[in-house]
Amino acid sequence: MIFLPATSVYAQSVVIDSIVITGLNRTNKEIVLRDIKIKPGDTLVEKKIEAVLVDNRLFLMNTGIYSQVKITYENAKTKPHAINVLIHIDESWHIYPVPYFEMVDRNFNVWARNYHFDLARINAGIKLYISNLTGNRDHLDGTFHLGFHDKAEASYWLPYMNRKQNLGIQFTGLWANSKEVAYATTPENEQLRWFLDTTIIFRKKFSATLSYQPRLFTKQKLKIEWQYYRINKSVLDKLQPDFFASPDGKMSYPVISYNITKDTRNIQPHPTKGYVFNFLIEKQGINNIRDALITLIDFRYFQRLSAKWTATQQLRHQNNWINKATDYFHNRALGDELNYIRGYEYYIIDGQQYALSKTSLQYMLFDNYWNLGKFMPIKSLRKPQVQLFLAFNFDMGYIPSAKNVPKTNFNDKLLKGGGIGLEIVAFYDKMLQIEYSMNEKYEKDIFLHLNLSF
Repeated sequence: MIFLPATSVYAQSVVIDSIVITGLNRTNKEIVLRDIKIKPGDTLVEKKIEAVLVDNRLFLMNTGIYSQVKITYENAKTKPHAINVLIHIDESWHIYPVPYFEMVDRNFNVWARNYHFDLARINAGIKLYISNLTGNRDHLDGTFHLGFHDKAEASYWLPYMNRKQNLGIQFTGLWANSKEVAYATTPENEQLRWFLDTTIIFRKKFSATLSYQPRLFTKQKLKIEWQYYRINKSVLDKLQPDFFASPDGKMSYPVISYNITKDTRNIQPHPTKGYVFNFLIEKQGINNIRDALITLIDFRYFQRLSAKWTATQQLRHQNNWINKATDYFHNRALGDELNYIRGYEYYIIDGQQYALSKTSLQYMLFDNYWNLGKFMPIKSLRKPQVQLFLAFNFDMGYIPSAKNVPKTNFNDKLLKGGGIGLEIVAFYDKMLQIEYSMNEKYEKDIFLHLNLSF
């Protein structure tokens, strides 16, 4: 929300004389100035001042380190046709040690239908997220949990490490072992899983990423990663001899990737205008038993149709350009919690290539701030913005069968699904989707998707 003063600037255009920032306790002022598109000396058309301030407020909220941002302006007292921009920031709580629960299964509905809400299939642990660690918008997070899957993961990200504030760096490490593994996909696109009371698959990953962001909307990343996997030999001997390309059940290879993203969304968690374009090229293995060259193109467009209605469109395509036989573990396309066709959440569709289209028409039912009072112990989170959207969805996808892999019912055909949904957004970037969807087999159900984005 933008609060404009009663006085107005009478010139057709005005100059920004100063930007005054208040409310900061942890964040460096230079970081705030880096994340907006206005600066002292800029000239603004008078009738567009409000729109410019609204956009810049959203730029700051999209960083995820502020609970609230208010931007106003006032006439400069000593200069004609000039204004001072006033930015007041309420910083978010920067340390989140929270209980962490992770489902073993691909999504909520698979867990509910196939395993009847079995709590033993929930990995339990703790997630520590330290946002804005040094006041430079850097963050450190770690996850540790036990259960069907034991995992320890840590990551540190510093977005700006040089004077020009355009170079960043990130380091990640992962150690994990699992007592259950998916070892095959049936012709009916059901996933077969096997459990042992010992480690079935063990994996380690370490990566370093260099990012370059010369402009507010465009970022490039170069990542170098090392991956190691070891599968229990009983899987190869009894269930799936082609689980890995390596006959001894071990795989170790480097991964080098380049990624460029342009993101002009006004509200990143639930946009009403703008677009995001993402291109990734990744080489897996160099003179190694793993040999893949993968490209991913993802384009999402958001158009506000009126004060209440918004149309969204996503187009996504992935391809492995090295057309050779692949093992089961790396033959992945659609069906996980992130990439799926609505109405097909119960199915896994394997492949080395896929094309996906997701269309949604959304109507805002509710948008207001709730006062949680003393029920919320963290003061900066006591008045969250809560939004409700009614969504009409339609998805399409195409997944060709992979080389030397048995074809399933959903390969090599255009798949369609969709329905109606309710989307609940709170604390700016936490979202619950409740969707009633149907696929082209006329199978219908209520599906739940949750994104907490800590």
